[in-house]
Amino acid sequence: MLSRMFSVGRIACVAVLACGLAVSVSGQKAPVAEPVAVDFFALGPDGSVFDLRADEITLKIDGRGPRRIRSLQYVPLSQPDPSGLSIEPAPDLEPPFGTNAITPDVRWVSIIVDHESIRPGAAGNAINAAVRFIRLLGPRDQVSYVTMPNGGVEIDFTTDHQRVIDALRKFVARGQREPTEQERSCRSRLLLNTMSAYLEGLAPVQGPKMVVLLSSGVLNPRRDAPALGPPGPCEIRQVYFQEVSTAASMARAHIFVVQPDDLHMDSPRDIFVDRTASRFSDADEDRAGLESIAGVTGGEFMRLVGPEDRQLTN
Repeated sequence: MLSRMFSVGRIACVAVLACGLAVSVSGQKAPVAEPVAVDFFALGPDGSVFDLRADEITLKIDGRGPRRIRSLQYVPLSQPDPSGLSIEPAPDLEPPFGTNAITPDVRWVSIIVDHESIRPGAAGNAINAAVRFIRLLGPRDQVSYVTMPNGGVEIDFTTDHQRVIDALRKFVARGQREPTEQERSCRSRLLLNTMSAYLEGLAPVQGPKMVVLLSSGVLNPRRDAPALGPPGPCEIRQVYFQEVSTAASMARAHIFVVQPDDLHMDSPRDIFVDRTASRFSDADEDRAGLESIAGVTGGEFMRLVGPEDRQLTN
């Protein structure tokens, strides 16, 4: 909890705090302060926060605390130009002196594309946003490109950003025009399970992590069978969202959930069933599941509108 009402944003900070650790001293256990690094993102009411001080932060673990913060370091995630224009990031140089400051050598950035939800007409805006995002990264940042749910690692982590961009440019959208309710449910469930497994695999990797999920939609928890019948093969349970949340927390990854502009109307047949019903109910349901992923992971949800939408920045 931050005393100046900061929320999740795009400025990374690293704090070193003292946590109690029980060790044996003369046959008895006594608390010993052990430094632990905690990275977080801060965004104030007027935008990015560059002058955050340790005395302005209140840190609690499992609702207990506050914990004493020994030091606080600001780590920029990008290099914005004060004029508002994008500039090429400067190469990272080794400091000409010794230091014991906590400085991540590299960031790990995963671009995950839900290729089975994005329809061909919406693929261009999504890929363009991802490419612009990658071009803002630093030269030492490691980037990977992954397709889900029935895909895999297309490009493993690499500092060759152009290689990732070239692969994204060849992306083929596989989303169906009018998928059935069960098809949408099965894809949503599999995406949640696959994403949990991928985030669990990132946990051992040291350093800040950013995960960008590009998807046209995910459904919220629901049954895949009649109310009084047994669960169907594609039932979406709340625990699947909780597993994504736990995996993201263990990986210490910040999640960006991005939905390309692909607003489609429900089948005209539905108007004869209920003339008062929304013709965009499917689109609303797809957005709700993506918002849930952003919510449970403490990440950010954004919707791309048009080819020049620049919401996705690091």
